[in-house]
Amino acid sequence: IETMVRLLTAHRPDMDLVAFNGYHQGHAAAPAYDDAMRLLGGISIPRHYLADDEPSTVAQLRAFGCNTLILAQRSGLTKSGRTVEDLLRYEPAFFSHCAIRWWLGSSSTFTAEVRETARQQGVTSVTNLYGSSEFGTLAVSCCQNPGEFHLALGHVLVEVVDREGFPVPSGHRGRIVVTHLLASHEGGGLGPHEGSQLLRLDNGDEATFLDGPCPCGLSSPRIRDILRRGAPAAED
Repeated sequence: IETMVRLLTAHRPDMDLVAFNGYHQGHAAAPAYDDAMRLLGGISIPRHYLADDEPSTVAQLRAFGCNTLILAQRSGLTKSGRTVEDLLRYEPAFFSHCAIRWWLGSSSTFTAEVRETARQQGVTSVTNLYGSSEFGTLAVSCCQNPGEFHLALGHVLVEVVDREGFPVPSGHRGRIVVTHLLASHEGGGLGPHEGSQLLRLDNGDEATFLDGPCPCGLSSPRIRDILRRGAPAAED
């Protein structure tokens, strides 16, 4: 959660945050987003578990005056109303009609087309997080090049490796492997991770690795063209 907050700070619009959290509260991401919004000084409104179709989702957004939407563009779930794509099919001007100014989410890679739709409808910041249930947040989309993701540096080590397990050079593709390094302590601060340790876990995803300075000013390594487990590559 602390990593998520650190990565989101540069994307946060200058406004009071009232966020609608469209992730199911039984999913690991939902309470993490709730806590992240609170640490950013905002309010998080969890989606009601009995109100998850398109009309009720829009009604909740308007009832609470939400200006921030936490929701995936698409997912493997077939139930309606759970994704941004569902809502845009239901109401093509969904973002502008609901006065959304910040859209953030994970679970899938946002496409350039839907990012542009959000921008045209008044969304000032679009933030795509990349992560996994095993480790939490691993990367955040670049503010200037949203098809690229800056890797989190701190609690995890994210590598892109070839078939033999050696890190690939910049500009080359490989498998994503992750090692859990640090964890937060109740008394404050960071320390060695004391739970079940995962070393270079292959999470099933592939990506292109990029190194060197980014036009946005960050120098952290990046990945792009993420091919998720069993999913088609996103067009960018």
